[in-house]
Amino acid sequence: MVTFRYLEGKPVALVSCKECGQQISDQASSCPRCGYTKPAATGKLLLSRKAQRVNGSRIVVDIYIDGLLQGHLRVGEQLEYDMLEGDYQLVFSPGPLNPDVVCTARIRANQTEQFHLEMGMLGLKVS
Repeated sequence: MVTFRYLEGKPVALVSCKECGQQISDQASSCPRCGYTKPAATGKLLLSRKAQRVNGSRIVVDIYIDGLLQGHLRVGEQLEYDMLEGDYQLVFSPGPLNPDVVCTARIRANQTEQFHLEMGMLGLKVS
């Protein structure tokens, strides 16, 4: 059950601590009474690459998340990551002869952010 109180004229949502039942702010990371820590909110990042038969279909795309190499995506493959809620920089690197594609993934709690990769004559396309 969620109740609302007003603090300095602004509504504050109060929820019951799952451990001790104390009313705490829904924004609190832990209960001040018992110390119970809420689990971090997570979402999913799904990366897929279409199966295709064109030049470049054998190119392996390196996947970087916030600057760290996280995997490689080949034709017809799919990668799935469980991630903490937040914004992440993704870099898809299809090798030295093709330009990198940079984008932002916004991971939200209990949601899936999807990116589909396709290698074409003009380089890598991300949608």
